[in-house]
Amino acid sequence: DGSFFVQVLSSALSGAATVEPDVDAVDADDADDATPSASEDPALVVADITLPTHYSIEEAKQKTEEDNLRAAAEEKKLGVRGYLGALRREFLALVAENAASAPAARLPQEVFEVDPGLRAMVEAETQQKMDRTRRELAWESEKIAVGLAKLRAWFLDPVEVERVVMRSFLGGRPGFSCTSFRVAKLSEELRVEIARVHAQDSAGGGSRPSVMGKHGGGSSMTSRPSQIIGGAAEGQGLGSTAEGGSDGGALPTKQELRRVQRQAREEEWAVFNATKPDDKYENPDDVAAIDTAQTTVGDFKLKTDPTYVVPEDQRVNTDRKRRQMVLLEEAVYDIKMDFNARFLALRDVRAAVVREVEAGARRITDITDELEDAQQPEGEEALTVLAEPFRAISSADEYPTENRESVTDAQLAAFDAKRKAAAAEKAAGGLGGFGGGGGGGGDSTGTHNWTNYETTSLGAHKSPPQQQQQQQHSLPETEDFTF
Repeated sequence: DGSFFVQVLSSALSGAATVEPDVDAVDADDADDATPSASEDPALVVADITLPTHYSIEEAKQKTEEDNLRAAAEEKKLGVRGYLGALRREFLALVAENAASAPAARLPQEVFEVDPGLRAMVEAETQQKMDRTRRELAWESEKIAVGLAKLRAWFLDPVEVERVVMRSFLGGRPGFSCTSFRVAKLSEELRVEIARVHAQDSAGGGSRPSVMGKHGGGSSMTSRPSQIIGGAAEGQGLGSTAEGGSDGGALPTKQELRRVQRQAREEEWAVFNATKPDDKYENPDDVAAIDTAQTTVGDFKLKTDPTYVVPEDQRVNTDRKRRQMVLLEEAVYDIKMDFNARFLALRDVRAAVVREVEAGARRITDITDELEDAQQPEGEEALTVLAEPFRAISSADEYPTENRESVTDAQLAAFDAKRKAAAAEKAAGGLGGFGGGGGGGGDSTGTHNWTNYETTSLGAHKSPPQQQQQQQHSLPETEDFTF
């Protein structure tokens, strides 16, 4: 297995005489090259490498090869750059010489184009690279777009009005602020339920019968007899009078008038008696009124009475309770939306006031500059007042919907820096060589984070020391030697 052992026997066991080395016989030059014997240094002690940032043998070899390749590439680049620099200097000298020559002997600028098709070729190559990059990033772009659409659909689409904060012109502690209601959109099921409840209410309100007049026919029984037969009696009386006056125009006597009135009265009674119902007849209106009184009329203070029965129209069931809940949801939604409408109108008024005041301040400044009145007391006072401008800068929470899509350059730069830092931190680590001591495997104190180790090739989890021992005595499954 490549191991080799050294055994040292004492002189007593070996039977040989002890020979003391002659120190004086050894030359001074050979003293440094003299190899220590096994008796002098029976075991060479080599310290273990415990630093996690120390390169292993394979990593040191890879680093050396990488440095050699980088040095060769840099040397080649320097040669090419020197050659290009010489050509550039020669070209600039020719251009300067052409510019200093006489106009008649001066060459046109197009002559100095080294390669007329170079620009078109570079532009075509650049466009090809852009198209290839766009195709390579198409999947990533589509993934981000789909994720953004899902976030919008989950968090923003169900919101009818977002929370808006409107602050007073006076900032700081003396100022105050007011917020709108964050209202969610009514679901489609709730809208259908609200429409159904309103349809039921409108249908029930138009055909709702009255308690006293739902059976009909009660007007003839409750009317007075004179109202029923008054018209007939008057008609007959007029007819008799007309007949009496047609005999020759003589006025009737008192007896004749009494006789006519008596006859009319008898006819009225005959008609009235004809309308008299049977003795067993019951008026439907009276019956309905009696039933209503027996059902509803009572002492409501005695609802705790065991014999108390809740009227049918006052009983609460699932349909009525659901109707109340639906109408309550609609009422809360309407109240919040009404408040938000007035709130947003006030925000528009505030924005108009800010614009008007700022326009007035600019106008005062222009007038002061035009009159050259800045040195006068009035101009100084005006400019002193305008030195502290009317600060009413809208914050992000005052216009959340309008400011959500706006991104500044500072925000983009901060995001790019954060992304690069995350990529650098992810890329920091060992090259996967022997020893398992690559950079990034642990911290500077020599401690290791055993939770980052993965399972072995056999699929079973091992303890961290066992896994480290396996990594030290076996080749890695995959290695990336791309530079």
